[in-house]
Amino acid sequence: MLRCSGIYQIRNTTNDKCYVGSAVDLHARWLKHRRELRKNIHHSAKLQRAWDKYGEDKFSFEVLVTCTKSTLIFYEQQFIDQMPSQYNMAPIAGNCTGRKHSAATRAKMSAANIGNTRALGLKRPPEFREQARIRNTGKIVSAETCARISAGRKNPSAETLAKFRASRKGKPVVPEQAEKLRTQNIGRKHTPEAIANMREGRRLAKERRQACI
Repeated sequence: MLRCSGIYQIRNTTNDKCYVGSAVDLHARWLKHRRELRKNIHHSAKLQRAWDKYGEDKFSFEVLVTCTKSTLIFYEQQFIDQMPSQYNMAPIAGNCTGRKHSAATRAKMSAANIGNTRALGLKRPPEFREQARIRNTGKIVSAETCARISAGRKNPSAETLAKFRASRKGKPVVPEQAEKLRTQNIGRKHTPEAIANMREGRRLAKERRQACI
């Protein structure tokens, strides 16, 4: 599958009806279409009904033409006008005018996003983190990977530091979080190695601050 921009069609091999679309990444777009059709949440009700009726094996993803990103809409409209694109909900390329999700479709899309914490900007539940911990237990990380991670933490790039500062700027410290950090460190003793690392970190931070002056 091509990893470039172009125009494609999803064709029903039984009756030659098709859905025409454009994509910056043809491969990624096909994966998205197929994922939504399998979950029964595709935005084209016509294509979804046909997919459910005829089955996944009766549909093929075909690249019609590759083109630059700036000409995607132009060529998509040409194909929509010239081909029997019976599965397209909107007659104008790049325009959703006239296309409305039914109440059932909106309910399905909502249900599909329940628990999708990343999409909703929420923290993953403890059960997910525990499952991830179990999956990763026993995995061996190469010495090169460990060294690369360690170097990145000890001496982050100026770009990384700038992004971190920008992400934290203006964010107040939550009292509960501050209290948790304070109490969990009470009575905690650092090893000599940890103390040496902290001193080295402070030294590097001081040098970076002086370099920025």
